[in-house]
Amino acid sequence: NTTSLRLAEQMVAEVIPDRVQSLIMSRIDTLYVTTKEALRTAAVIGGAFNINTLEAVFDPSEEEGAIGDSLEKLLQLDYVHREGDSDGASYRFKHALVQEVAYDSLPFARRRVLHRRIATYFEDTNTGQLEPLYEVLVHHYSGCGDNEKILGYGVKAAGKARQVFAHEEAIAYYRRALDALGKIGGETVSQRSYIIEHIGDCYEGSGQHTQAAKAFS
Repeated sequence: NTTSLRLAEQMVAEVIPDRVQSLIMSRIDTLYVTTKEALRTAAVIGGAFNINTLEAVFDPSEEEGAIGDSLEKLLQLDYVHREGDSDGASYRFKHALVQEVAYDSLPFARRRVLHRRIATYFEDTNTGQLEPLYEVLVHHYSGCGDNEKILGYGVKAAGKARQVFAHEEAIAYYRRALDALGKIGGETVSQRSYIIEHIGDCYEGSGQHTQAAKAFS
């Protein structure tokens, strides 16, 4: 009957991804240690990554040329593909699930360390021109639990979204900033009021007047 068919489809939908993930994980486990760590570090950077960033945040104890060799191996295995031919070549994971499995295979503490390294690298190498990276910095500082940075970049990312009338996105970033503010402790009424007022303005700007009223109240 229809109910049984739906249950069967649901079970298949749940089982197949698990099997695929297990297969991907088993393939990753067979990689040479440096290649595996390069893949997992790249997964923390994101779906697309630059070789310069990967080299900067990778384990400095590795021998020179290890990253280049590892990337060539990952290209051969079809894990990633190259998007540029310059010295600062960019790469992208061919499948989001590969990135997801590689990321999840890292211990939580290691992920936090890498997220902080990546965020710091982006700040240090893009001084004075961080605006295009506000969202990326919120992501990586969220990954390492730095609430001071989440607050600062969250508000900036929200303001950037408001400039192009992306009100829902702005609200999401303001709420992340508000959550970070609460975790920091010692928050001032003015800081909290500033963020809530802007959330209300975003609701008002998108025509959600009831939600705006709730935010302002």
